[in-house]
Amino acid sequence: MQRRLPLVWFIISQKPEYLSIIKVKFRILSSKNGGCLVRLGLFPLNIVLFPESIYPLHIFEPRYKKLINHCLKEQEEFGIVLNNNGKMSEIGCSAKVFDLIKRYPDGKMDIAVMGTSRFNVKHIIDGEKPYLEAEIEDITDVKIDINEKLLSELIDIYNDIVKHLGTIELNPIKKGEMTDKNPSFIIAQKAGLTLQQRQILLSTLNENTRLEMLREHLIQLRPMVYKHEMIEQIIKNDGYLKN
Repeated sequence: MQRRLPLVWFIISQKPEYLSIIKVKFRILSSKNGGCLVRLGLFPLNIVLFPESIYPLHIFEPRYKKLINHCLKEQEEFGIVLNNNGKMSEIGCSAKVFDLIKRYPDGKMDIAVMGTSRFNVKHIIDGEKPYLEAEIEDITDVKIDINEKLLSELIDIYNDIVKHLGTIELNPIKKGEMTDKNPSFIIAQKAGLTLQQRQILLSTLNENTRLEMLREHLIQLRPMVYKHEMIEQIIKNDGYLKN
């Protein structure tokens, strides 16, 4: 009797390009339902990557060239965690190579990565590969309805600041165009947050709490932007204020 393949392997045999999608889905489902830990290559950096954000990276260290080449070949993700003065954060964000911009003759690369999902580092694995690995567990937000009034207020404050930035050009946000389920991570990318504030935001598991944190931050930031705009205007007019 011919042995029938499980459905998932039948799909892969017919459509090999689906393998990476199934691997990612399996990683998420197994972590949520079974609480199992998944091994992931780690790339500690002095940045905080948010889900759905895109970030450019220049890959030059041999160990990370190996990591990125492995992820490109196997269509796998890797983990980015904040490394601040030698201290590595426990909460990070999985990333996939969104675009291989340029590959240099010596193996260096310019890439763009996209954040996918957040994770909690449970155990660091050092020495098995040239780069660090970790056993990680996916983390997700508590299920709540977004406070639309809070979101609208936050967007209004953000757009008001953008209008007064002077020489710095940022596009205003249109609420109707925000289709992401976590708008806080979109706004946070251009909110002038410190690394510590970004890490706290990444680690917070409530969308409304993140929106409130951003609102309070921008309320404090707005007077400084106004002051900077006035100083720029004074310099532009050789010290004289316009009537």
